[in-house]
Amino acid sequence: MKKHYLKTFCLFLLSFIVFSCSSDDSKNEDISQADANAKIENSIVGGKIANIKDGKINLLVSKASINKGIENLIDPVNENSLSYNESKIINIDNSYYLRSLSDNGLVTTTLLEESNNNGNISLLVGGISCTSKACAGTNGCVPAANKKSCTSCLGDCTKTVTSFEPQE
Repeated sequence: MKKHYLKTFCLFLLSFIVFSCSSDDSKNEDISQADANAKIENSIVGGKIANIKDGKINLLVSKASINKGIENLIDPVNENSLSYNESKIINIDNSYYLRSLSDNGLVTTTLLEESNNNGNISLLVGGISCTSKACAGTNGCVPAANKKSCTSCLGDCTKTVTSFEPQE
């Protein structure tokens, strides 16, 4: 009889340990995803927004958070009531950029910097963006390789430069 209770107790104890030590990974992923989205919305510059694996770009934050981060970068005090509705990562001349489209026809192109950590390539938002309506359909008004200017554009082209502390 004692053996039976001992076996039951051990089984109960083992079950308790197994279930208490396991974590709900989806909950943890939701929390870390929410944290990542909030960081990008508040300060997109220097933020890691994507990884490249096997040549495929994988976003690490939501498109809505990227759009909100670009809005806060380009119009931080909401002076112009900018609203970005689409963002995508593009490659121009072997460099990656975030191309964001606003509701009023403005196109903002933001330099993405590559970070290579043991073969894992991450794309971080650089500190320079170029915004234009006139060059929205071309590769004009794009951050130059020197990270100090925008490429030429016949028409409007506004440069936004923001410094940042790299994230770990």
